[in-house]
Amino acid sequence: MNEEAKFNHSFVLYLEQGVKTYLLKIQQTISGLNKEESVLFIESIIKWTMKRYNEEAVICALSLSPPVINGKGEDDYEKWHWIFGKIYMMNNDLQLLVGKHGNFLKVINKEEILKNWEKVKTDISTLYVTDDVVDFIKNADDEFNRHFDHLYLSDVFVHWLFNDIYRSYTQKDKIVTSKLMGKHFGYITLNVDQRKWLEYVDEEKKEARIAFDTLLKTDHTDVAGINNFLALEAPDSKEHDLDYEFSCEGFYQMDISKKPSVKNAEMIISGKMGDFYARTDHYTLIKIEKDE
Repeated sequence: MNEEAKFNHSFVLYLEQGVKTYLLKIQQTISGLNKEESVLFIESIIKWTMKRYNEEAVICALSLSPPVINGKGEDDYEKWHWIFGKIYMMNNDLQLLVGKHGNFLKVINKEEILKNWEKVKTDISTLYVTDDVVDFIKNADDEFNRHFDHLYLSDVFVHWLFNDIYRSYTQKDKIVTSKLMGKHFGYITLNVDQRKWLEYVDEEKKEARIAFDTLLKTDHTDVAGINNFLALEAPDSKEHDLDYEFSCEGFYQMDISKKPSVKNAEMIISGKMGDFYARTDHYTLIKIEKDE
């Protein structure tokens, strides 16, 4: 077998019922000149149950455990951690339509999630009446009620979990898909092209790795919005003409012993503007139980 043939491989998403359980870890680090470094650690158990929808798609129900944030459980959260935990858990039993390539299509139980948001909004507003929380609630309410579909279509976590990786790969070709990425620059959404390729296949160990990187579509980028965000986050940078360096890359370690499935995965989103501002979001997914 020649070297190129070794890399030719197809991964098929089996459109049938199944349960997968993973440990999710997120580490976010933000630093800058004259700014104290902020580090956030989040851990949660996520389980998804797939049910056949039709010949082209499955319904995936996500089950989430309350996140542990900086080593603290939900009874010991600080203010913003408590707010994050409430919004995170309102997505418990989020039901998604997932295409045959493993790609996220839409939220099925939209009305249920909106009802959850109304309850969460009331809980937050009752406990906190400070200006920063009021502004946050106003922006979040607008996103959920006026831009719900866009909110999930641009959610980097959802797209990382369901990232159309079940395709045919060759050694030479990279598969390119257009995506939206939100929340890196506040409320600004980035238009990107994500490139995936097969890094290796080990038939003896029954494993393979699919890698990816991400390119900004500069002609579709809200440059003014990004500059305004960075000016607020790093006001000292306004006197300097600096480019913002952005990257998003990672991999999916695949178990190919029977039905192809993700054994573990990683995604690192990072950005830097000289010494004035730097942010890194590091996502890790580790399978902790066998498929049911």
